[in-house]
Formats: sequence, structure tokens, C-alpha cells
Amino acid sequence: MRSKGSGTISKGQDVFTQISDGGIAYFLGTSVLLSLALLVLLSKGVSVESKSDALVTSDAELMNGRLAVLGLVAFAFTEYVKGGTLV
Repeated sequence: MRSKGSGTISKGQDVFTQISDGGIAYFLGTSVLLSLALLVLLSKGVSVESKSDALVTSDAELMNGRLAVLGLVAFAFTEYVKGGTLV
């Protein structure tokens, strides 16, 4: 069991410090894992359009993804300008 404060997130470090302290490996690992999962689904013929209904369309998913990326960029930029963590 990890003791409190042993991880970079629980130390209250900003995003850039977390990335420079080994967070890039977690990011790359997660990106590769999710990309492989997507490739498996695509190879089986599963597409967003085939699974869409009236509420969840491919356009809505595209907009949600774009807003999530903008939120992450705004979060990192705010920490950079502030010079520390938000929380």
C-alpha cells in the first residue's frame, strides 16, 4: 500500500512537474493502450455511426472530445500562469 504523499498527484504538484517527474510514461502508456483498443474495435467493423442513437451521435462525441481537450489545455495554462497547482 502506498503511503500518503508518495505519488506526484498527492504531493500537490502542477501538471508540468508531474509530466517531468515521469508522468510522460503514464501518458504514453495510456495513449498506446487506448489506441490499440480502438484499432481492435475498428478491425471488427465497429464504428461510431453504427452505434449512434438520437442522443449520442458522432458529431456530439466529436464536440465532447474537443471540449475536453480545451478544458485540459485551460487547466494546464491556468496552472502555468498561476505558477502552482489549482487545488
